[in-house]
Amino acid sequence: MPTRKQAAPPSSSSSSAEEKETCPIVTPQSSPQKLLLHESARLNKSTEINAVRSPLLRLPAEIKAMIYTYVFDEFVLINKYPWFLNYHVSLRPRQFSDYDRYPSSAYCEHNFLSLLHVSRQIHQETALLPYKLATFYFDTLPPEELEDDEDNMFSAIRVFLEKRTRKQVEALAKLEINIFDDDVSGIGELESGTGMYWVTELHCEISPA
Repeated sequence: MPTRKQAAPPSSSSSSAEEKETCPIVTPQSSPQKLLLHESARLNKSTEINAVRSPLLRLPAEIKAMIYTYVFDEFVLINKYPWFLNYHVSLRPRQFSDYDRYPSSAYCEHNFLSLLHVSRQIHQETALLPYKLATFYFDTLPPEELEDDEDNMFSAIRVFLEKRTRKQVEALAKLEINIFDDDVSGIGELESGTGMYWVTELHCEISPA
């Protein structure tokens, strides 16, 4: 009685090759180029998935614009004090009480800028909106805090503007500066203008692009 021939097991080399093509393995020993390509592919895939699954990103453009306007129509305080130490100017949202917009809590700090970091698509859609919609507010230094030159009172503002891109400065619709009175301590006059207005007034140097 002739013996049956057993079917040969499937070749592991072909299946493993297909597996390697669909699921590339990136190890710490991989070249920097491979790591960058892998990370780029991962981010692209994540962006595609977010565009399909995210309830926010799937909304019509008109409704998203209404949401973004509500989020970014804010008041941004410019924290000038780190400038004394390392010539750096930081942004922080204003602090406000419950009477403003959130009656359920007694006091809160609303960081609307964090929305920019949710996804690449949201960042692309909203990157300039904080500059177009928010009010940026600066206190200048009181005269008694100036070390040598009164012009120093605007140094932190120059740092802020010169660290923005030209597109950001051109989009900046409202920057308010409280200029303290030399004669009356603690009293200042509020001056308001666009980003390009203050660039001209303060002789700032911003990038051409």
